[in-house]
Amino acid sequence: MTETPFALAVHGGAGTIAKTSMTPDREAAYNSALGTALEAGEAVLRDGGAALDAVCAAVCALEMNLSSMPGAAPSSPPKAGKRWTRAS
Repeated sequence: MTETPFALAVHGGAGTIAKTSMTPDREAAYNSALGTALEAGEAVLRDGGAALDAVCAAVCALEMNLSSMPGAAPSSPPKAGKRWTRAS
C-alpha cells in the first residue's frame, strides 16, 4: 500500500501570552500539548483515517491536555449535546 503524503498543523489558540507570564515550564507544557495533539491526528491519518477524524483527535487531545493549565481550556469535557465556549 502506498502511503499518501499529508500535513497536519495545530496552534495553541488565539490571543497573546505576555512574555512575563511565559515561564520555561509553561512553555514546555504548551509545546508538549501541541506535540501530543499532532501525534493524535497523525495516528489517525497514518492508519488511513479521514481528515475530519484526524482533526477531531488533534483538537480533543489539545483541549484535554491544556485543561490542566489555568485559563487555557475547560477543566472537563462537555456533556453530550453541549459545546465548549470560551470568551476572552
